[in-house]
Amino acid sequence: LKLSDGSSVDVDLLTIGGTGINAFAGVHYDTPQATGLVLTDTEFAVAMATDKQNTARKWTTLQASVGSVAIVGVTGLTIEATDLSVTVNRPDTVDELVVDYKSQPLTVRTSSTDSLTLDLDGDLGPLLKASGTLDVNVSDFFTVSGSFAVEKRRETVTLSDETTVDADLLTLGGTNISAFAGNNGPATNEGAVGLRLDDAEFGLAMITDRKTPTRKWTTLQATAGLAEFLGSSDFEV
Repeated sequence: LKLSDGSSVDVDLLTIGGTGINAFAGVHYDTPQATGLVLTDTEFAVAMATDKQNTARKWTTLQASVGSVAIVGVTGLTIEATDLSVTVNRPDTVDELVVDYKSQPLTVRTSSTDSLTLDLDGDLGPLLKASGTLDVNVSDFFTVSGSFAVEKRRETVTLSDETTVDADLLTLGGTNISAFAGNNGPATNEGAVGLRLDDAEFGLAMITDRKTPTRKWTTLQATAGLAEFLGSSDFEV
């Protein structure tokens, strides 16, 4: 395999793949009392590699897509995610290098006839990334829907004095977001009373200096096409 520093390593490689998978984790499966997490139309590929010359060096990579994820059986809480994708590229613990699948893609069998190609860019370093469309409803008091993405990786950032920092970067973003907080929701209900946001977009970055973890930075940018208060004839925003 090719590593992110351009070197190559001879490995023992174990791959696991699957496609068209439906799964349930919880209790009382396939009954009206079912409570847990439901996944449908899932495809995934996992590669686990061990350096044959130094077995302390190990790498794990995952790429997966999920048609839908839902929490069921929890009174007052509805969470559904669609078109979810997850990517993980974990480094070895010896020198923190990752496998560069962009320069040497790896095809993983997901069935006797299907396969999924790992193609992660090693230049991104250790990576955790997830994105999809999310709908949340908490007892009709709080609702939010839109497209979201979260990513964790290493990054070199530039500060206002033009110095650079080797940092751990966590980003969270969302677009096409609609939200409501109040009574008698959701916002489309005639008797809804509360705050409504629509056509919102945001990007949040949380940065930590890897050498001095007490140094942290947080940056947020956000826009909303509409913000209004619903349900009061005497109070209008």
